[in-house]
Amino acid sequence: MLEHRFDIFSGSPDNEPLWLEVTDGLADAIEQMVQRASTKPGCYFVYEGSSRTVVASIDTEMRVSCSPNG
Repeated sequence: MLEHRFDIFSGSPDNEPLWLEVTDGLADAIEQMVQRASTKPGCYFVYEGSSRTVVASIDTEMRVSCSPNG
């Protein structure tokens, strides 16, 4: 049986995402996305082209609070 292909992007789906790679199978796509996010923090998502759907995402960006209370 043929597995679906999934594209992995960095950035936001709504704001000029950067294509990184294509993988076969959702499990592999999620694993690759998590691996990338662990080595370079940021926003990543997995996109399934035939349905035009974001099927998984992760945000590992560290945000610094600017409020005086922390």
